[in-house]
Amino acid sequence: MRYAQTNVQLYEQLADRELADLVAVRDAYQLAMELFTSRFRACGRPFVCHLVGTASILARHGATIDVTVAGLVHAAYEQGDFGVRGAGLASHNRARVREAIGPHAEALVARYQQTPGTTWESVPPQELAPILQMRMANELDEHIDRRIQYAGIAQEAARARGAKLAAAGRACGFASLADELEAATDDARPVPAPLTARQEKSFTLHPPLRSVWRARWRALRKRGKTQTSRVSAPQD
Repeated sequence: MRYAQTNVQLYEQLADRELADLVAVRDAYQLAMELFTSRFRACGRPFVCHLVGTASILARHGATIDVTVAGLVHAAYEQGDFGVRGAGLASHNRARVREAIGPHAEALVARYQQTPGTTWESVPPQELAPILQMRMANELDEHIDRRIQYAGIAQEAARARGAKLAAAGRACGFASLADELEAATDDARPVPAPLTARQEKSFTLHPPLRSVWRARWRALRKRGKTQTSRVSAPQD
């Protein structure tokens, strides 16, 4: 089963939803672009593709629009760039996310950050069921096309984590998602060693310093020309 990897593919997947739902997804995607600019998964895949994929999985498996929207920015407080490193769940960050995606979806994103992915042992409390669903979708997106293996992550640990999430999800009523997650984590075909990433964590690829300074210089020159034209404009 193929899932969306771009915003347009996600819109098409949700084409039968209410317009308000599509607008909510669009707003969440806009926030994701802002927070994850130049951010990549360990395997080299753009981070925003992972976010879209997670949201697509949630939508396909019957998640509510709030859970789907939360899935689209689920890593905001852990890996999103708010301009200050380590700010995480700071009140001003939460206010920015809340303004973009609404209070209900933002609360889910915050709860996702506060609930580690290694804590699922059995049926979770009712209020944590959406968080489990998001964790399962996140994990499934990591395994599709063996992406997690290209990241060089230890497969035994990944399979154990996937099995634990699938078991808890099945007990919680997410049977179809659990089945797909188990099938994906069972794919143990090896990845060619030269194609395996050198790191196991996501990373930010900054533009070359020369490009940054050129962009700033062009902006300053443009600003200077604008100010000069205002000063030299003829007076009535």
